[in-house]
Amino acid sequence: MAAVVAGTLCAGPAVAQEGPPPGRALIIQESNGFPGGEQTTALSRQMVTVIGGRLRVLDQAHGWALFVSLPDRTVREASIARREYVERGFDYYDKYRQDRAKALRDQAAEFTRQRQRLQGKTNELRALEQEYTQIGGDPRNPGNIVARVEHFPQDTRKVTILVDRDPREVTLEHYRIRENNASDPVFDLWITRDLKLPIDVLAFWRALGTFAPEVSERLAAVPGVVIECTAVLDTGTFKRRFQSRVLELRTDDPMLNDTAVTLPAAFKEVDPEAQAAAQAAAAPRVWCVMTGRTIEPGEEVVFIAPNRRRYHVADAQQRAALIRLLGEGKEPPFLNAPAASQGQR
Repeated sequence: MAAVVAGTLCAGPAVAQEGPPPGRALIIQESNGFPGGEQTTALSRQMVTVIGGRLRVLDQAHGWALFVSLPDRTVREASIARREYVERGFDYYDKYRQDRAKALRDQAAEFTRQRQRLQGKTNELRALEQEYTQIGGDPRNPGNIVARVEHFPQDTRKVTILVDRDPREVTLEHYRIRENNASDPVFDLWITRDLKLPIDVLAFWRALGTFAPEVSERLAAVPGVVIECTAVLDTGTFKRRFQSRVLELRTDDPMLNDTAVTLPAAFKEVDPEAQAAAQAAAAPRVWCVMTGRTIEPGEEVVFIAPNRRRYHVADAQQRAALIRLLGEGKEPPFLNAPAASQGQR
């Protein structure tokens, strides 16, 4: 998480440094969220303010704001209507990387098992390798990830953006960042070299470490200012797609002051664990695809097959049974609906 403004914005290729440059800018964009936040919304107008090492994403339509502080190494996600916020340290995002690493190991192990089972079956083996490739795996080195940048020089187009309130036409170029040969890129970017900004938003992405380090490194190599972005955050347990399009850039706005990136003192901090428990209680229950029985929130085991499909099972024993069943080319008995005894444990 793959993660700062859902629309990434940077002033040229990133360079190694202790922190972001002491610049300031206001970005007005259309976006559906922020990879450092815990939610996505419908596309709406957002204001992204960056002052030195502090950033604020404000989505007034959804009553939501996000504050990121590099000096304090904190992310604060706020509800404007309730005047409440949840605070997380940067180490909170370690779980995304751990989940992703575990998912990669599980996918590689399952691919290896299936490949051994299909030895001598050329067509089925070829289909398995193609399927594993499409989800980002490397059949020659299962579990290994190499991120690469793709540039499409033939894809250029003109757009008009307000720059310090004056319309300015810029040329966009097309880039993608992909893990191995996955069919779905992690980043799909339209950048321009016609603008420069006194800020380095990628400093926030690097600090949070939401996306894989290999991907973040390649992202830093993309030149220019990113105007349109689709970012796919896949931790192995959930997958979110963030989109954004920059509409306006300002470097001389009177709102560019420290207050703009500071959470109001009147906001009350909420315990993130209590909030997560409340959200889990309100969330729909899932069931074990092998037994059909309802699973309490947080107790399920998620298995991700080589085709990226997610299955919920009650425990490791049912997970093993599911793997054997899938290896036989069969579907689990309660894939689409729970058992008649739903709700019984």
